[in-house]
Amino acid sequence: MENTQVTEFQGDKETAQEFGAFYTPMPLCEKMAAMFSGPIVGKTFLDPTIGYGNLIIAVLNRKVAEGEDPSQALTEVYGIELQPECVDVCLQNLKNWAKEHNASWNDKLMRTHIHQGDALDDKSYIFGDEDFRPEPDLGDFSQFFG
Repeated sequence: MENTQVTEFQGDKETAQEFGAFYTPMPLCEKMAAMFSGPIVGKTFLDPTIGYGNLIIAVLNRKVAEGEDPSQALTEVYGIELQPECVDVCLQNLKNWAKEHNASWNDKLMRTHIHQGDALDDKSYIFGDEDFRPEPDLGDFSQFFG
């Protein structure tokens, strides 16, 4: 299967430094995803600094390797990113992942799961503005990255 994800930082290094951004390489993300104890099928994941989505993609890869349906796995991941350009790249990476795994893609749903905001700001934490409020019952986040 061809990898079409953007996994390495493609932007301005000065902007990355200004925001304190660090883009975790995919091999390290795969190792991190392997560190969760027990099966992760059916568990919900939130990455409050999602960047290009490498860590969430590593989690999705593990979920599928454990037998979870790729379409279902996509509904169980969430992310917040300070930089709007990264949100766009992340969504494209997830869309490419969905295509490579024959998963259904719901753009409206994924834009409520992955959005621009400041995870440290109570006003925008977890889908902060009115346009991005998910259903009232999100359930608990089984794993939290940060």
